[in-house]
Amino acid sequence: MITESHNPHRVLQLVFMLSLTLAGVAHAKQADLPAYPYLKHLVPEEDARQSLGAFPLDSDVFAETRNDYANLRIVNDSGTEIPYRVRTRTEAVTSTHDTVIPTRVESLRELPGNKIEIEILATGEPKESQEIVLSTRQHNFEKLATVYGTVDGQNWREIATEVPLVDYSRFIAYQKTRVVFAPAKYKRLRITLTDVTVDRELPLKKSVREALQGAMQHEFIETSFQREDFHIDHIRILGTKTTTTGSRSVARKRSIPDFKVQQDKRLTVIEFTAKREPVAGIMLQTSGINFSRPVTIEGKSEVGDGNFKMLHHGTYSHISVGDVKHDRRTLHLPSPSRCAAWRITINNRDNPSLEITGISLEEECVEAVFVNTPASSYRAFYGGKQATLPRYDVAAILNAVGRTPVAEFRLGDELQNPQYKRTRGGRLHIGGQAILTIAILLMVGALGWGVAVAAKKVDLTNIDEKSK
Repeated sequence: MITESHNPHRVLQLVFMLSLTLAGVAHAKQADLPAYPYLKHLVPEEDARQSLGAFPLDSDVFAETRNDYANLRIVNDSGTEIPYRVRTRTEAVTSTHDTVIPTRVESLRELPGNKIEIEILATGEPKESQEIVLSTRQHNFEKLATVYGTVDGQNWREIATEVPLVDYSRFIAYQKTRVVFAPAKYKRLRITLTDVTVDRELPLKKSVREALQGAMQHEFIETSFQREDFHIDHIRILGTKTTTTGSRSVARKRSIPDFKVQQDKRLTVIEFTAKREPVAGIMLQTSGINFSRPVTIEGKSEVGDGNFKMLHHGTYSHISVGDVKHDRRTLHLPSPSRCAAWRITINNRDNPSLEITGISLEEECVEAVFVNTPASSYRAFYGGKQATLPRYDVAAILNAVGRTPVAEFRLGDELQNPQYKRTRGGRLHIGGQAILTIAILLMVGALGWGVAVAAKKVDLTNIDEKSK
């Protein structure tokens, strides 16, 4: 008789459940830290509470990582590998335009000294305003405007002082009737205007002559004046509205202090080295002017490794003749390139050689974005030759949420990874994750062998019992 404790099917079920459990432990991925020779701590720039974090890659990381950034890992304080995505950092392109704030004139009163005060009430929910525009059909005037505002309806403060409002139509088509003040969500505004009533000279003049006994004694001209009040047709309170119209890549400029120039009769050859930063453009500074010459840009990924690869054919020119201004001293690449060595060749043809006085690079800002857990600390491990490109879900997450605010981090100083194990004898480094997987497979194999032996013994026992 077969007892429950010796049921081979039950034993196989237990082995299967144990295998799943061990596989789950293996899937909770610990970073293979010995594979990366360098590390940097991620330093938060501010209170990092956002669900996504980001940090710009620097020259040290560019110098040691591949073009696909496969040998870059982010690890939290417990050693767990954190999914990330490398992308070009962008900034929003915005446009700003005026927007009219709904208001109404609440009161108007005359003040001593030939002044008036107009109080304006914001209707509806107060919105941020920063400008008053007075519309009038009158011409040839000079006034001073002072503005007061209150955000709570009780406490007033002066927000613009004696701003000139003028119209000089008599001499030139120029009018200024805008008053700019400190922006805020004002509930009420008061504007005070000076010289609201003036005596305006009339265009018609009267010539008067006085004679005595037929002889002319006096001759003078009488001028008439008319009292005129300043008339406002309309008052508008303006705010500003900013609209995002798109995005553009963030670039940074960096000068190259050391470069080599070789001149011959027809060619100017410039060479310099870099740390494989993603270069989008190269600015060649020269004292020359009024030139236009063919140029080629070449690069290679490692210094002293192989031949240069052609990256761009273009024209290097700077023309300034009369009203014609044309400056193409910055050479833009078709796409950002990461090279350790650069070579630029200018074809002078039959012209005198150009003196190159400086080089500056326009580099694309690249950032790593990762899922951030507040109060956690992170390190970036990089370098090494044996890493494979990771496949994370974070790309799909970023595509779903779009451009959302991120917690900003920066990279600290470069440190040697004390756990790094260099590859020896051409054999690949086997990291902790691989060792754990191999151990699990060995355990599962051993359990399977044990189950097979147990099942065989159970079958033999069953045969013996039947024979009895």
